[in-house]
Amino acid sequence: MGNTPINNSVTPIPVKRKCYDGIKNFFRRNWGEFTIVLLLGVGLIFFLWKRSYDSSAPISASVWGQFGDFVGGLIGSLIAYISVRLLNRNLQEQIQANIDIRKNNENSRKVFELQQFDKTFTTLVELYREQKIQIANLDLKDWDSYNCEKSNYKDRVEEAKCKFSEFYALNRLTLSSYFRLLYKILQTINDAKIDECVKVRYSKIFRCLLSENELFLLRYNAMTNYGRKMQVFINKYNILKHLPFMRLLEFHYIPISDISLQYKDSFDSIFLDVRKYLVDAFCQYQLIDEDNKFEQKYKIDNRTFRVFVDWNPKQRDKVKVGITYSLAEMTVEDMAVQDDTIVKLLYFFMSEIFVYVSFERYQKAEKISIQADSSAEQISRKHTIWATISQVDGYPLVLSQKQLDKPGK
Repeated sequence: MGNTPINNSVTPIPVKRKCYDGIKNFFRRNWGEFTIVLLLGVGLIFFLWKRSYDSSAPISASVWGQFGDFVGGLIGSLIAYISVRLLNRNLQEQIQANIDIRKNNENSRKVFELQQFDKTFTTLVELYREQKIQIANLDLKDWDSYNCEKSNYKDRVEEAKCKFSEFYALNRLTLSSYFRLLYKILQTINDAKIDECVKVRYSKIFRCLLSENELFLLRYNAMTNYGRKMQVFINKYNILKHLPFMRLLEFHYIPISDISLQYKDSFDSIFLDVRKYLVDAFCQYQLIDEDNKFEQKYKIDNRTFRVFVDWNPKQRDKVKVGITYSLAEMTVEDMAVQDDTIVKLLYFFMSEIFVYVSFERYQKAEKISIQADSSAEQISRKHTIWATISQVDGYPLVLSQKQLDKPGK
């Protein structure tokens, strides 16, 4: 059998169909006028119905007077109706023209305000680039060797703030003007009379300019009285999104500080993935089911870590993050990181993302409870480490400003 050719040509619309559609649309637009003409014709027929006409008889003034009144009344009504229709159409066109003018004026205003904002933003960014050079010259190497022995995370936060305050006092002239400039940039973005999506776009541009050291300094400055006003903008625009957790002073804890850079980078990747999942899940919890819960595997050296997140989308007042691995094919020498170290890491991580990364603006430290522990099976040599955080009052946990702005979306 031969192949049937495929005809891809467009079938033209017949001329008769076009004429029919044109006439149909014409009658649809002017149905009122045709109704009046029809009524005039029907009325004329009834007026002339059952009358006798004699061409030799003289013209009857009374009959023609009645006919004139009849025609005049109908034509007058027709003209009045057409006038009303034309007036209404003119008013509708004028209203639409006014709406279009207002839209054009609003668009012009938005374009002008965006241009003014962009000019101001560009000027501030140029000033920031000059300040950035001075910040890059600050020596932060001593901070890498810093360690805090306190086990309570809130106490660790307070000690880290003291450490930063000492550093700020030594570099006050440089840091004070720098942080004021950062605040001004974020305030300008927030107060601009532009759409929110445009504000977010500019905040992302600004966030891309910040180095890891700058994010580090910005976080601790916002925790002091000098930078408290900055907290709102940092939370709203997620400025500290790319700050590694393992870089924080609160995570400088022996033996966490002694693990290799590979493990630090790997745990940073794990924590960032978990936090991103929780932020997105808490904002669209109605769409979360058993099939898209978080469960991923990470390979570090000879160890395969399975990371999982367990929580109830209907309650959201408790979250459990766990890590499991097996020593069935490993030796003791392969255990570069002990279970107790991972327990501490999970405890620090949960405290950070649910409380301190938002500067306790979403939930206070005293309103949460964190339990962290580990277990090991002798036969399968499977190790499980977990940390569970819960809201003391039973209210849903909050992770981001987006979750407050669009609950359940």
